[in-house]
Amino acid sequence: MKLKRLDIHGFKSFYHRTTLVFDDGITAVVGPNGCGKSNIVDSIKWVMGEQGARSLRGAAMEDVIFAGSERRGPMGICEVRLTFQNDGSTDVPARWHDVEELGVERILERTRGSDYRINQQRCRLSDVQELVAGTGVGAGPGGQRAYAIVEQGQIGGIVSAKADERRMLIEEAAGITRYRARRRQAERKMEETRANSERLLDVIGEVEGQLKSLRRQARKAERYLEYTTELREIALKKAVFDYQAEATAFRSHQQDAEKKLAAAEDGERALTTATGRHASRAVGEKAADERVRAAADALREAEHTVRGLEDRLALMAQQAEEAARQLADAGGEEARVAQRLTELAEEGAQAGEALRVAQAEEGAGVPLAELEAARVEADRALVEARTALDGLRRAEAEEARALARAQAEAESARRQGADLAARAQGARAEAQALRAEAEALGERRQAAEAAEQAANTAMQAALEARQAADDAREAASQAVRAAVQAERKAAEAVASARARQRVLQDLETKREGLGQGSKLLLDAGLPGVLGPASARLDVPAELEAAVAAALGGG
Repeated sequence: MKLKRLDIHGFKSFYHRTTLVFDDGITAVVGPNGCGKSNIVDSIKWVMGEQGARSLRGAAMEDVIFAGSERRGPMGICEVRLTFQNDGSTDVPARWHDVEELGVERILERTRGSDYRINQQRCRLSDVQELVAGTGVGAGPGGQRAYAIVEQGQIGGIVSAKADERRMLIEEAAGITRYRARRRQAERKMEETRANSERLLDVIGEVEGQLKSLRRQARKAERYLEYTTELREIALKKAVFDYQAEATAFRSHQQDAEKKLAAAEDGERALTTATGRHASRAVGEKAADERVRAAADALREAEHTVRGLEDRLALMAQQAEEAARQLADAGGEEARVAQRLTELAEEGAQAGEALRVAQAEEGAGVPLAELEAARVEADRALVEARTALDGLRRAEAEEARALARAQAEAESARRQGADLAARAQGARAEAQALRAEAEALGERRQAAEAAEQAANTAMQAALEARQAADDAREAASQAVRAAVQAERKAAEAVASARARQRVLQDLETKREGLGQGSKLLLDAGLPGVLGPASARLDVPAELEAAVAAALGGG
């Protein structure tokens, strides 16, 4: 490869991006001391993978980044790109044979490490070293020396170098550095492979020592598998039996819960009906109480009216008795008046007779004036008697009318009394009926309260039964889930045991752990050869290692 171009930006004193083009022939960079000529050499060494900060005349790798000046501030990154013209030589790795130009680039940031790129593709430092190794521009072993870059004071060092150091320089110049690196890498890989082989042999020996124990474990696993299969069958049968029992108990509890729930619903309906009846009875009792109070008020009013009528009837009876007595007196007086009238009539007749006699005597010369006076007196007495008789008759008629009125009022009072007595009797009967109805309502209220209490008790029992049924259902569900989980675990254990059995059977078939002579002896099928001694032994687990060592298992 031929060096074609060098691009520097931010490296040491190169603030601006600087490009150096290397044409055919010799390229020289000339300038006074301190102008940065050595910085160009340092950039070439740095981009090819130099890792020593002191080789680049610095204390730390960050010192290669532009640190700033009086007019410019410091930079945070630097980059150098070295471009080669690819001539297709065999020194170039195979993947870069068809590329015309190869650009090796290194970027450094203050807060990060270095990044390497080849043709804008990120790569490792070893890739860069492999690319430039043997081309005459690569770094020396360890990145500490580059023979193509001769600095001040290095000529004397090369002349005075030891034979081994001069040999290394000659080998680098001859282009065999890459192959030497590859040889070292191959030797390192061979050493690692040898160490891995030794570890593998150790592992094989250890595995062979464990084969006998594994065979015994295989036999135990077979027995365990048989026992596990039997145990699984028993567990499955038990789980099925328990599940059937739990299902039967669950169905029984469910039926009981449904019955109790139906009873609770009936109790709720009965309670609702009883509550309605109780409310209607309460309304009826209230109406009955109002009717009883109204009947009692009517009864008291009727009794008061009856007492008034009885008093009035007694008064009318007294008045009737007085009228009867007066009527009797009037009758006696009428009899006396009638007798007087009779007497007066007789006297009148006598007077007429006397008048006639007097007239006759007048004719006979008897004094007429005396007779006339007697007649006038008799007529006056007769008029007075008739007047008195008329007054008595009028008084009798008036008393008869008063008696008739008194009798009519008494009869009306008797009828009103009878009516009021009938009403009072009806009121008493109605009050008695209402009292009986109130007592019946009280009894029905007590019965309704008892029914309500019973319904509440039944509802509480139904709720408890429902809770018990829910608990039983949950327990049954948990039992079913536990049975399913146990069955799943048993199935997993069976599958694992079967897999282990297959592995152990495979080991048994291949007779792993036996020597070649033992295998040939067993394959020959000689009479009396029953198999390995380890297969005939049943050793406790704590003695397996000791028995294996005694049998030569290591």
